[in-house]
Amino acid sequence: YSNENFFSRDSIGGGTFHYKEPSVKEYIDGYGYTVDFLSNERVKLVKKIIVEDGLVELVLVDERINDSSILSSYFDRLSRQVIPVGAGVIDLFFKEAEAARREYEATQALRREEETAKASALVESLQKKSTLGEIFYGFGALAGNTSRGVAGAVARAGSGLVSGARRLAQDVRTLASIGTFSAGTVGTIATEEVKETGGAIITFVQKSPSPPALLVGPGASLGLRGGAGEVQTSASPATRDETPLPAPPPIFSLLPAAPVPQPPPPPPGFGGGGGAPVPRAEENQNAVAPPSPSPSPPALDTTPPVAPNITSPSDFSATFTNPLITFRGTAEPSARIGTDLSAATTTADGSGTWSLPLSFPQGTTTVQFFASDAANNRSPATTTTLFVDSALPDVTLSIAECTASLVGAGCLLTAPTLSFSWSSSAADVSHFIFSQNNVSTTTAATTTALAGLSDGVYEFSIRAVDRAGNESPAATQRVEIARSPIVINEIAWNGSPASPSDEWIELHNRTGSDIPLDGWTLYADDFSPYLPLSGSIPAQGFYLIERKNSSDSDEATQSPVIGIPADLWTSFGVGLKNSGERLLLVRARAGTATTTVDEVPQCVRWCGYGDDPSRAFSMERISPRRAGTDLENWRSGSVHVRVGTDVSGTPLSATPKRRNAANHLLSTSTSIAANITLLASESPYFADAPFTIQPGVMLSIEPGVTVKFAGGGNITSYGDIVASGRADAPIVFTSIYDDAHGGDLNGDSGATVPQAGDWSRIFLNGASAASRFEYSTFRYGGRYFLGSPEPVGTLLISGFSPSSLSHLVFEFSKTNGINLVHSSSTVSDSAFRDNAVGAAGSYGAVAFGGAPTIEANSFERNGGGMYISDSNARVSGNTFTGNGEAIRYRGGSGGHVAGNGGSGNGKNSILIGGLALDGNATTTLSANVLPYVVDDVSIHFGANAALILEEGVVLKISRERVVVNGHLEVRGSASAPVIVTNISDDSDGTDVVGDGPSMGMLTGDQGIYLELGSTSIVRNAVIRWMRRGLSYTIDSPIDIANVSFENNEVGILAPAGTPIVGATNIIFSNNAATSTIPLP
Repeated sequence: YSNENFFSRDSIGGGTFHYKEPSVKEYIDGYGYTVDFLSNERVKLVKKIIVEDGLVELVLVDERINDSSILSSYFDRLSRQVIPVGAGVIDLFFKEAEAARREYEATQALRREEETAKASALVESLQKKSTLGEIFYGFGALAGNTSRGVAGAVARAGSGLVSGARRLAQDVRTLASIGTFSAGTVGTIATEEVKETGGAIITFVQKSPSPPALLVGPGASLGLRGGAGEVQTSASPATRDETPLPAPPPIFSLLPAAPVPQPPPPPPGFGGGGGAPVPRAEENQNAVAPPSPSPSPPALDTTPPVAPNITSPSDFSATFTNPLITFRGTAEPSARIGTDLSAATTTADGSGTWSLPLSFPQGTTTVQFFASDAANNRSPATTTTLFVDSALPDVTLSIAECTASLVGAGCLLTAPTLSFSWSSSAADVSHFIFSQNNVSTTTAATTTALAGLSDGVYEFSIRAVDRAGNESPAATQRVEIARSPIVINEIAWNGSPASPSDEWIELHNRTGSDIPLDGWTLYADDFSPYLPLSGSIPAQGFYLIERKNSSDSDEATQSPVIGIPADLWTSFGVGLKNSGERLLLVRARAGTATTTVDEVPQCVRWCGYGDDPSRAFSMERISPRRAGTDLENWRSGSVHVRVGTDVSGTPLSATPKRRNAANHLLSTSTSIAANITLLASESPYFADAPFTIQPGVMLSIEPGVTVKFAGGGNITSYGDIVASGRADAPIVFTSIYDDAHGGDLNGDSGATVPQAGDWSRIFLNGASAASRFEYSTFRYGGRYFLGSPEPVGTLLISGFSPSSLSHLVFEFSKTNGINLVHSSSTVSDSAFRDNAVGAAGSYGAVAFGGAPTIEANSFERNGGGMYISDSNARVSGNTFTGNGEAIRYRGGSGGHVAGNGGSGNGKNSILIGGLALDGNATTTLSANVLPYVVDDVSIHFGANAALILEEGVVLKISRERVVVNGHLEVRGSASAPVIVTNISDDSDGTDVVGDGPSMGMLTGDQGIYLELGSTSIVRNAVIRWMRRGLSYTIDSPIDIANVSFENNEVGILAPAGTPIVGATNIIFSNNAATSTIPLP
């Protein structure tokens, strides 16, 4: 293994190698093989490849396919010899070092430096003689992998041999560092400084598991550690060992297998070996026996793996429209998969599956796939051919009519017909996809036409698709069609309050584009005025034309509208006729006929809106979308919605340069006879008169809509109203002066503050159950007229039950917030606040008759919280805070009041004074946080009526009576007894009158009076502070148990002979008199 067998620094430097020995014996599949003279194995030496112009080149690595199998063969052979070769070098070193040390000791200190230099020169000479440096230079550059461990070495060096040891360490460390090699990882390792200390031990360690040790000198061992080589030093004992060193022991191969035989002499180029002296007895204790012979090296793997199998894509006859294609398939487990297309590779997993993405050029490509195993044997090729077409076609779109667009950028047309054409420069177009507002059709044609299009915005697009399925980017065109893109919107035909000559006309742009007005003209039939227009009108904006009289010179102070600049201030000639005349808005374009865009018809006194010229109301268009020739599309201005002033400062009954009051109208007719929908996009709406929804008609209101009322504005519905808002977009019904919702519609900049009663009500009179109000707010309603027989309230529901009344807000109503008349509606999760303030007899919520459910609502700061009269209402879970009174309950058969609470009310109670039931009615009073109070009128129950007090009920009586002619049942419990006490008694924790903690008192005739023929059962009750606790008549039997009478004038008042059904566990405390009849 000399330079004749391996490659030196010189032979590998150029990348293409030429050598004499060993020689190629034969070529198989392009590889040159020889026979290893040591192992007698056939091994690869070189690969023959064809380069440009047919030239043959011999290489060690085929970079085209990452084939480095020759190097793997080389390093496998080298690794088998590297340890014994290195061991020979170390053995030589010990011999020479020992001779140098003895010479040094003989000449003493005077010749130390000289002998040190000789030792250093000797080591350098040895290195020059060996090929160790060249071999490991080539080893680092050629790269490969070896699993052979390499022994470390330990040498004891005298202090005079430090310089020589320093040089030798480089070769030995390089030798010891061989473990796993990769390209470029082996290089020169800098030698660590070895300090000149007597008896220093220089240890060269190769890390590996549990190595055997070889004693090579006193205190020195040679061991296999595995891993990167490193130099270790340790100090010798303090006493210098002057014993001459014996000849070094033989150097053994330390491969992991044991026993290992003594290595043969090193081959030429690595230095000689030497004899094997016998170690001293003290050294033998650390020595190891010579290893047994190493096993024969494994046979070289030259069997190639099977060709890889491609499972995906499965069809290579199809055209690929994506140049990045992921191939999947199967191969031998752990095989490396590569191609001749690129350097990209992948590795099959343990089950043999693999995946490899590859990028292909356009057109046809043939690609070969190979599998390589761990020995770099390469499989036969799997070849496939595919075609890639990922180029997108182009396409252009043209609309002929857009050349006549009203705007320069975009396409705005007045005609409802469009002619389309399109084309593509691609030769392989299969078809086109034509789209109108995201509705697509496929066609092979290159033209089409559309007619009869309605006003609106259209998005058209065309896409080309080639035969491979590639689809072009869409060519798009936005077209807006508006037969009347600009309309005559408002006419001040009678001037202003300051002067009838202060005329003006407003135009409105209905479209989403700014429109230049060159070529546009507005004129009357008599050409007075005749007004060529200029400038432009903004999208959705206005263009104000004001009359300039002959004496006018300052627009700011003399124009008809003060504070709103005109877009055109010009002469109107003799002006507009008060009797009415026809106005036309036309557009002229070069080379085409003049087009009439909009028209106002001639009608008597401006269609009836000029009957009173002294008022100087403008004539407003109701809807810009409807024709100007429609006489029903005009009305006079409003006194409630005003914008601007005249030259005298008087507000105009008009809306110059702003949306018309007429356009805010809830409906063009006060009688709504067809279904309509109020749109959020056109909110706010306005009602200044009574509107009526006819039977069978539905008014639908979108979330976010605001409806404003003024004066006598209200809605009466015999049909249905569906107002379903959302939490984030409630529907609001409010005053025209309420700028907090819907903005400053009346245009007074907040000068007018909204007030309770600004408008009347919404009255659902016998409508169907389809009506519903959800997430809706009612503000500033409740206007009423004294003497009116109709019930009052901002929302009045009579004779039917809407499907839902939830998440509502009633606030600032003049009278009741909601009034339910003979309705069994459910009102829930709603808020009633600041209603009926100062209005006697009005409440947040009122129910007359019916059987409504009113639950989980809050009542705050109302004149009264809730009023229930002659109704079987179920009232539960409501909270009352800061109201004049919480609940006034006049009840009805089947009514139920439970779980209501509150604080801070004028009367923190459920007032039941005046409750009277006859017939078979039964009233059940259930426990609430609030107590029941009989405050101003006694309550009466007829002969067949019943009053039931459930456990936990607190009943407080001012000076009135509870009179029972029918049946009384008190159903207290031991833990929640029924308490009957005086209104001033706060011991139960409720302060009804808000006067602070107080005790009860005896006033009036308060008590429970059981009249002739009545019956009663009283269980678990406390009766205190009554004039008469329980008062019986002669035929009203006593049936009581677990009852405590406290602080009463008389606990039980009964005439002698009153029957006693039972009287158990009766307690009297602090009563003036206990019982007028003996109790058992």
